[in-house]
Amino acid sequence: MNIADRIQLLRKQKGLSQEQLADEINVSRQLISKWENEQAIPDVERIIILSDYFGTTTDYLLKGIEPIVEKEVKKSSSVTENQIRSILLDVFLWLCFICSGSYLVYIFSLARSIDQVQKNMNDIGFSSSSSVQTAPGLQYILKWSAAAAYWYPAWIILFVSGGLIIFRFIKRRKLAKMKTV
Repeated sequence: MNIADRIQLLRKQKGLSQEQLADEINVSRQLISKWENEQAIPDVERIIILSDYFGTTTDYLLKGIEPIVEKEVKKSSSVTENQIRSILLDVFLWLCFICSGSYLVYIFSLARSIDQVQKNMNDIGFSSSSSVQTAPGLQYILKWSAAAAYWYPAWIILFVSGGLIIFRFIKRRKLAKMKTV
């Protein structure tokens, strides 16, 4: 089977006449007839147009080499694996962001509740049994600096995961714009 036979076969499979095919790819009916009767060979531009129109490869039109379907299946399965990895990474980042934020809220509320307990104890006249009394400002600084040791990792996780979420969002938008262009 040569190029002329393949063009004719593809045209007939689509149920087109020579004139209909000629109108679709913007050539004359006579040129289609010459291609199918081996009086002329389509130029490279027309071969590309024919392959796009018939949904086949230029290798098939020129040499009769059938397209390999396995490569397309592997591509689509690797795309879904990448999508699954991306989704899992997004879920992990959001969990880190939410958990570290929640932890910080807990630490702040705990520190405030300690303040409230100390205030209530002072209001009812209960004083510490410690023989050494420190200034209220110093107690405040010591309490919050001790709590800060628990904050730093949470702040780091919060900012890093939040930054990565924003970075991935911007990257996806750029990729989506590139695909539409």
